[in-house]
Amino acid sequence: MAITRSEKRRKEDGNSSDDSRPTKQRTGPAEGESKPQPVKEASAPQRPRSKLFPLHPPTGGLRPPPITGVDIPDTVTTNWEGSQSSGDGGHDVDDPEVVQRYRDAGAQYQEWIIDPALAGCPIKKATLTFEHMFSLPVAPDTLQYGDTTSYQWQTPGAGLWEAYDSTQEDIKTVGLPTGRVWDRTVVRQLGWAPKLERFKWSEYVHWVVEGAIIAAAIARYHGPHWSDVALAHYRHVCPNINTLQYIYVADIMNQETKPFVKKLYSDGKIRMKNEPAAKFWAYGTDEYQGILGTAIGRGVASIVLGAWPRGTHRIIQIKSYFYAKSLQLRFDIGEIVSASGPAMSSPESVSPPESQKGNEGDSEGSQEDSQDESEEESKEESEEDSREE
Repeated sequence: MAITRSEKRRKEDGNSSDDSRPTKQRTGPAEGESKPQPVKEASAPQRPRSKLFPLHPPTGGLRPPPITGVDIPDTVTTNWEGSQSSGDGGHDVDDPEVVQRYRDAGAQYQEWIIDPALAGCPIKKATLTFEHMFSLPVAPDTLQYGDTTSYQWQTPGAGLWEAYDSTQEDIKTVGLPTGRVWDRTVVRQLGWAPKLERFKWSEYVHWVVEGAIIAAAIARYHGPHWSDVALAHYRHVCPNINTLQYIYVADIMNQETKPFVKKLYSDGKIRMKNEPAAKFWAYGTDEYQGILGTAIGRGVASIVLGAWPRGTHRIIQIKSYFYAKSLQLRFDIGEIVSASGPAMSSPESVSPPESQKGNEGDSEGSQEDSQDESEEESKEESEEDSREE
């Protein structure tokens, strides 16, 4: 029987015993000789630390009061790389009451956006800036175990990047660049999550270019709301907020938004062998209001309410599409001609074909989206209020 090369090597190794190898005798320094001193290695230069920031800055986007007459789900947060999840394991979109609650909430936000005289809007003008985030000290009563270094805002991985992968093809259709001109910023802070009773990272990852914001990751356990951070990043890059026309939310796994939008595609049964067609959800329809009333929709509505005076801009339409089986949303923003008049057409200016408008859902099949989140992960997420985002 032939011996393989590896077996031959093992045999050779086995034949050489430790006894046949010369042993080294440990001896101390000879008499009269001084003991050699160990050489100290040069320490690596320390990375400069960012300045500290309070967990709850004085911004208009702080936790709003409850919305009268509209029951909006609480405890919504989102995970790294856009895998947004709900703290209570999601909501049953097969329950007509849940669907109606989303539509009522979306209709309420829609009215707040277009009617400045309507009372009860909890979202005020956003005042948070990047300079503010990285300049103020931590409030003393927020420190845990005396560990102040845990509360520094960090920006690892910032720089100019190409547009986020799942948005590139769609971005071409609206005339925005896809090359390395997007300002990508990761903003994160380790802080105490009271409901979880442990430290958690709040993290926000955005791509920004003049005309658009891409939200790729949102995870909030403390500190400012997502809408405030997104606006702070956009204004840092583009001081003229009136240039903002599109808000993308990429790779959505939020357990309010994702199941609701999937249900709009043939009652939630999507054949993922072929990507479902993109759909446009027209302003004021049940589908539009339903999406706007879910966690992601409320967050984008808060961006509009925080960026402009009420009655001046609105979300013209919502586009949904899939990339690598993952849900993507695009919110188109347009200026309102007058407080009582109709709004402008969508910034895309090209009207979607009838076959792609929001009432239709012709995709069939029952294969589950492979990006469905695990139960254990969803139970772990917490700390977000009803407007978030």
